[in-house]
Amino acid sequence: AASRWEELLTVRRIAKVTPYFDAEFRMQTGRKLVQESCALYAKYLAAHEDQAAGIQAQEMKLEALGRIRSEGGQVDDIHSQTCAKLGDMLVTLRATEDSRDKAHAE
Repeated sequence: AASRWEELLTVRRIAKVTPYFDAEFRMQTGRKLVQESCALYAKYLAAHEDQAAGIQAQEMKLEALGRIRSEGGQVDDIHSQTCAKLGDMLVTLRATEDSRDKAHAE
């Protein structure tokens, strides 16, 4: 009879604390997801900042080329290459922003 009571008591204790274990597990899982999401968001944010700085540099280059051209200098090839590079960088920046926003939504 004693072993039956021990078994019953153990089952009751397990049944009683199971919700607490479940809650703790969900909290740990949630905490891990938040940490992973924060790391991914930080990665995309850093990439975005790098790309934005690159775009700013290309815009400054175009501005300088515009001044040289207005003074009669020849910059057609360099200007075309810079415009193409800037266009590519803007496409990459938009893709990074989309990925960042998607990661943020998750």
